Amino acid sequence: MSQAATLHDIAKRVGVTPVTVSRVLSGAYKAKHPGALKRAEQIRQVAHELGYRVNVHARAMRHGRVGNIALIMSKDPSRSLLHDMELNALHDALAQQNLSLMVVRLDDATLESESDLPRVLTEYALDGLLINYKKNVPPLLEQLIDRHHIPAVWIARKLKHDAVYYAYRNSVRYAVKKLITLGHQHIIMATSIPPEAEPDKHYSLHDQIDSYSKAMHANGFKPQVLDVHWQADQLDELVGMFKRSNRPTMVLTRQPQVFLPILTAAYHAKVKVPQELGMMLIGHHSNIGENALTHRLAYDYDKLADAAVALLVEKIKHPQIRLKYKAISLVWQSKLLNNPNTFLPPRRQGRHV
Repeated sequence: MSQAATLHDIAKRVGVTPVTVSRVLSGAYKAKHPGALKRAEQIRQVAHELGYRVNVHARAMRHGRVGNIALIMSKDPSRSLLHDMELNALHDALAQQNLSLMVVRLDDATLESESDLPRVLTEYALDGLLINYKKNVPPLLEQLIDRHHIPAVWIARKLKHDAVYYAYRNSVRYAVKKLITLGHQHIIMATSIPPEAEPDKHYSLHDQIDSYSKAMHANGFKPQVLDVHWQADQLDELVGMFKRSNRPTMVLTRQPQVFLPILTAAYHAKVKVPQELGMMLIGHHSNIGENALTHRLAYDYDKLADAAVALLVEKIKHPQIRLKYKAISLVWQSKLLNNPNTFLPPRRQGRHV
């Protein structure tokens, strides 16, 4: 078996020092001159030809870091949900810091073990953890992380420290006020799962409904939260709602599965979509009802990932210090930009609520 290529082998082939090779391959070489850029590319090419691989153990001995970060997820998929765009954003944000991403799925017994959890860092050769648990978090996990000063940051969990999450309250409040300024008075929030049905549901559901209700009240309008399901008896109720003189002109939802019964009811009530009924989706992109959408509160995947990685890098430096959370606003997107007259509600006298 041939011996693994070293920095000295690459340096000898290119005609530079091993230090220069190391700086180029680690990303620390910030060349601007055309000649230097060409030399850096030559170093990378030779490293590829020789099959060079970074000696992780040697780098760890020099810097006290191995450059690996684990995304901790539950083996129960309903408890750790991650969109592929979120995963891509985390990968890219870590790469900007010369860190590698590893996905690790662990059972609750390991995550709540006084001895097993601290060993995860050494067994997987990790510098820190990004934890993705949306609900039913193992009760002892947070305590063990604090007790053993494990460098960890929670993603999409609403905590006062060591966490990065979406600021649904401020974002939904802003969206409701924005829609009201556009002339919408009858705005409803549609959901397929009422908050009381699942006490352990992710914080996003409660925060969205609560902030929507408060924003409507603050502007003198009556909030209406609908639990929407694809059932014949409810379809009749929805049709009746859309036939009223004070029918809704805007539907907000975080669950695209409610679009089909809403759109069907609007069709039977002869309400034109999107000219007379607008729809706003909160969160991930969805192909369901996409053509009917007039607005969106979209996730800023890159901003969340950048914030999570920045917080984790700081946590790795100071694992014993609790770092303040970072709340990321959702991004308002509107198809009104394409045609400003298409999705405005019909003007009415007074505030009929």
